[in-house]
Amino acid sequence: MLEPSACTDGNYFENVMDTMIAALDSLVSWEPESSEMATAKAGNVSMSAAHISALTMISDMQALAKKSGDKRLASSLKWIPKKLGLNPLISICKKGRAPTYRTNRDMRMACRDVERGVSESVLMIASHTALSALSSPARATDFVVTCRPMLEHTMVRDRHAAVLVAGGYF
Repeated sequence: MLEPSACTDGNYFENVMDTMIAALDSLVSWEPESSEMATAKAGNVSMSAAHISALTMISDMQALAKKSGDKRLASSLKWIPKKLGLNPLISICKKGRAPTYRTNRDMRMACRDVERGVSESVLMIASHTALSALSSPARATDFVVTCRPMLEHTMVRDRHAAVLVAGGYF
């Protein structure tokens, strides 16, 4: 995955977008019934490689936003995995292991949360980058400041739509 130290040219978010496209491509092409899907071994089911890559990407996006100096964006991005319960999974992946589950249902629920996390992170970064480039940095900051309480307090199933509405307003 993309390391924050690897981005020395100042194009943090362009590098993040390239990483996101690669990870999203693997998520879109993921098929639950494929042999790449984690297999059951001794009662344990582990997550697909695409979802593990997506977890790492979420962590990388947070680190790059923090390194770029945009504290408000980094602060908003930290709420996404926190509210979805992805932080324990991210720490497992950083140790080089794959999260395991007792049943396919548990694994699918975690995969759904990973997909939501990627979607919300991409939405926040893409909207922030577009508003900074097409409008003004102040408007992008206003967008992030407006979205942070939504990311903290809105129910998971409604959060993506709420952020989209806020993006449309700005």
